Amino acid sequence: MGEFIVLRTYYSKSFLISPPDRTGRQCSLAKKGSSGFPFFKPICFVHINIKLIMKKFLLAFVLSSIVAVSFAQIENPVQWNFSAKKINATTYEIHLTAKVESDWHIYSQTTPEGGPIPTSISFNRNPLLSFDGATKESGKLEQHFEELFGVEVKQFSNKVDFIQVVKLKSNVKTNVSGSIEFMTCNDHECLPPKTIPFSIQLKP
Repeated sequence: MGEFIVLRTYYSKSFLISPPDRTGRQCSLAKKGSSGFPFFKPICFVHINIKLIMKKFLLAFVLSSIVAVSFAQIENPVQWNFSAKKINATTYEIHLTAKVESDWHIYSQTTPEGGPIPTSISFNRNPLLSFDGATKESGKLEQHFEELFGVEVKQFSNKVDFIQVVKLKSNVKTNVSGSIEFMTCNDHECLPPKTIPFSIQLKP
């Protein structure tokens, strides 16, 4: 039956514990009290290494975080920056600047129908503002026939700046807000279109 040692007495029961095997499993013989049966009842249990479990849990958490960050970076190849440049007392340039990851593209507002979804900018109405002309694009425009879509694609790589001129109707503090919808592709795949909001403060 092997070597047993007396561990302790608990509720009038003496527990005799065997040395653990390779799996950490131990068995005991619980001696019944005077009112019980005159024999030993085997009880088996397994030692749990809490420190080892915590280390494995921490490692799994770190690895999952790395995977999540990598996935997020792949799914967000465009980083946006929104700003305003004051031209004079009442006139501002609104800059919606896209920084595009290597090998990815974002599409011009004038990309023809049937191709990838063109970038589209919507401004919220503001009675304190007027919009001067259409939104312009500043960047290296690339044009080529894309067999996948069957149209002449207009796209930007690396960086593009969408610029809208606005004028204040009165000398007050306000903001320009709206949303921008865009689509990104590389040579192997296209991501679903995204729409993100923006709000830019104008200071007189």
